[in-house]
Parts: sequence; structure tokens; C-alpha cells
Amino acid sequence: MRVSLRWKFSLLLAGLLLFTVSVLSVLVLRSIRHNQRTGLEREMAEMTNRAELTVKMSYLSGEQVSLKAFMKYRGMDLSNRLGQSNGLHVRLYDETGVEIGNSLPLVPSPTMPDALQYALQGKVAYSDVQDVLYYFTPIMFEEQLIAVAEFQRPVGELHAFYRQTRTMFLLSGSTVLLASFLLGFLYVYRQSKAITLLKQTANNIEAGAYIDHAPLVRKDELGELSEGIYSMSREIESSMKKLETEKAKLSLVVDKLQVLEQQQKQFINNISHELKTPLTSITAYADLLELYPDDPLLFQQAMESIRKESSRLHKLVENALRLASLEKYEFEYQAEAVSLDIVLDELVSLMKGKADKFGLTFQLHTVPATIWAERESLIHIFVNLLDNAIKYNLPGGSVNIRLYTEQNHAKVEIIDTGIGIPFESQERIFEPFYTANKARSKETKGSGLGLALVQQWVEKQRGIIQLKRSDSTGSVFEVQFPLYHHDSV
Repeated sequence: MRVSLRWKFSLLLAGLLLFTVSVLSVLVLRSIRHNQRTGLEREMAEMTNRAELTVKMSYLSGEQVSLKAFMKYRGMDLSNRLGQSNGLHVRLYDETGVEIGNSLPLVPSPTMPDALQYALQGKVAYSDVQDVLYYFTPIMFEEQLIAVAEFQRPVGELHAFYRQTRTMFLLSGSTVLLASFLLGFLYVYRQSKAITLLKQTANNIEAGAYIDHAPLVRKDELGELSEGIYSMSREIESSMKKLETEKAKLSLVVDKLQVLEQQQKQFINNISHELKTPLTSITAYADLLELYPDDPLLFQQAMESIRKESSRLHKLVENALRLASLEKYEFEYQAEAVSLDIVLDELVSLMKGKADKFGLTFQLHTVPATIWAERESLIHIFVNLLDNAIKYNLPGGSVNIRLYTEQNHAKVEIIDTGIGIPFESQERIFEPFYTANKARSKETKGSGLGLALVQQWVEKQRGIIQLKRSDSTGSVFEVQFPLYHHDSV
């Protein structure tokens, strides 16, 4: 939540005032409480001295008996004398804690055994209960405890004075706090209003609304800041006009360069995969010749295929050089009616050598199916898919190619028994430069562009490619194209 500078300053001022008034009030109230307690302790100490003097004088002036007997028989009289001399309710206890005198026996008083036991140990104890101070003090005679005196001193007036003082501080402090806050708020409001004006002016300049005069005229730091903003606005306006002129000139150049760069990148990606297909075919026949060097029929087929693919490779290079000289970065393809089953049969024969090298077997199941497509693009599509099925397969595995027709579409399933694609990567396999298995891709020198380009080629042929399944038992890719009819094109 955004808090304005005005409220920040106001809340800070209120906090400082509240802290000052609170600290002052606490200190004064503590001083009053301390003075009251000190005065009571002094007063009760004097009463204790008078009580000891009264007991001593009564004992020494009377019949000489034991102190215990004296306190037992004279306790009531002594409590009355002490109560009358001090104007307080006084109770006396012997050294065992038994009451032996009470100046007001008819007035009920609470018993405080803890305080009494503390006094019987020769120490002073007191407790403030319901505006009455119960003060227990030992009576000593020749350093011997002979009794405990309890003085009940009313302190209601002291408490009332403390409460009145506290109320006065609360009222006066609240009044001073409110008045100071209002005055401070008005002052802060005036300053923050000026700051807000400068901020709004800066925002307007940022949005392109430049100013023709200083927004604030003052003889302080804010006035200097206002002049600085005005000067900055003029400089920015002048610079922006120059930049707009240069921007207009550069915009056309940048747009053309961006288009050209994108075309070049796509062209490089396309040409690399265009070249891959004939090279794959040549490599496959080289592998077959290595496996079966004494087969004359295979040697003849390999020579024809290598010559054919070399010619294709030469045409691709010439075409690429021609397009580069013309600054055109896209091959022109010509669609035609293509028997998809024949294309697949040729590609399986072409890739068989590579499959044998990896210890894999091909299984092909097709039905006659004609589609309207560009033959070279189909070769690129299925060479890439078959090559992936070989590279990411397991030794002794298989690649099953199945062509069937369904709902006016030709569908091709390529099923391998390979390592599979991790679940978290399956949605991204058609992204450019994305590789699901980075370690395996380094081994096979994959760039992560194969499936992305395959998808582009498929879509250019009005087809659809999808990953139907991939787990630890292998992967299933499906490619489908509309069936060709003479009246459909």
C-alpha cells in the first residue's frame, strides 16, 4: 500500500509528540509515586519509633514482670494508646504471631499472614489493599523481638491525588498532542503540496508534456529544485526532438536488418537440414557397403543412390548460393500428388544400413495412400523422425513404421523402443533449440532444431504432428496429412 509523504511526515510528527508526552507523563507520575511511598515509609518509621518508645516506657514504669507477660496483659492497652496517639487502627501481635491487642476490635480487618511472618523475622512489611496501607513493623527491646505492631494507614487521598494527576496529564497531554499535530499537519501539508506539484511536473515531463516556466516560485531549496526541473525540461525537450529525428532514420534500417537477420537464421537452419537428408542417404549406403562388401547388386544400388544424392546435394548448394546472392532466404517448393507408401518404403530401405549398424530392425506396414505435398519436404520430415528413432533407441531394439488411412486422412505412426522422453519435457520438444536429453544430444551432436523444423515442414503440407506416447518402453510420433482426391486441389 502506497503511503504519501504528507502522511509519513504527519505520522512521524504524531509519533514524536506522543513519545514526548508519554515519557514526560510517565516520569512525573513515577516521581509522584516515589515521593508518596518515601513519605509513607518515613511516616511509618516515625510511628514505629514512637511505638517502641511507648512500650519501653510502659514496661519500665510498671511492675517488673517478664516481657512476654507484660505484652500479654498490656497489649490491648498499648494498642489503644498507639491508636489514639497516631489516629490509626493499630493491632499488636506477640512473638508467635498471636493477636494481643486491637485498638478497634469491632472493625473487621483482613489478615495478612505472609506480611506478619515477614515482620516476625525482624523486618518491615507492608501491603496496599483497597486504599489502606497495612504496615507491619517489629517492636524491639534490647535487640529482642517482643511484639509486632500493625498500623492501618488510610491512603485513599494519596491514591485520589495520583489518579487526578494522571487524568490531568492524559487530558492536557491529549490536548497538546492534538493541537501540535494539527499545526504540524498544516505545515507539513503545505510543504508536501509543493513537493507533490514538483513530482507531478516531473511525471508530466516523463510523459512528454514539457513546461515553459518554473512550476514553483520560492526562495528556498524547493524553489531551487523547481528551477532545476524547468531547466531539465528544456534540455530534455531539445534532446528528444533530435532523438526523434535520428530514430526515424534508424527505424527503417533496424526493421530491415531484423527481417534480414531472421531470414538468415531460418535459412541457415533450413539449409543445414536440407543438406542432412542426402548426406544421411550417402552415409547409410556407406554403412551397407561396409557390412556387405562382396554384394555386387548392393554395390550397384549404392553407386546409383550415392550418385543421385550427390546430384541432389550439388543442386541444393547451387540453389542456396543463388538465393544468398539474391538476398532471398527461403526455398521454393512445388507440391504434387505423392504416394506416401512408396516414399516410406524408399526411406526405410535408405535408412536400413544405419539401423543395422546400431543393431536395430525396421518393421514397415503400409496401405496405399496419396497426399498432396512437396516430395522433398516429406523426405526431410521422415528422415529426421527415423533418424531420431535410431539415435535414441536401445541396442537390439526396433522401429515400427505404420501407415493407415482414417477419416479422409493418411496417418503415419513411427514407434521406437528407445529411452523415451521425460514427461516434463514432452510439451517442449517442438520448441527450437530445446533438447529433452542433453547428455544424449551431446553424444549425437544434436542442435535441438530437428523437431521444430519437422513441425514447420508438416504444417506447410497442411499436416499435423504430435507425440502420442513416450515412456520407458519408447516413443510414438504420429504425422497425418489430408488424403489427395483429384477434385480436392
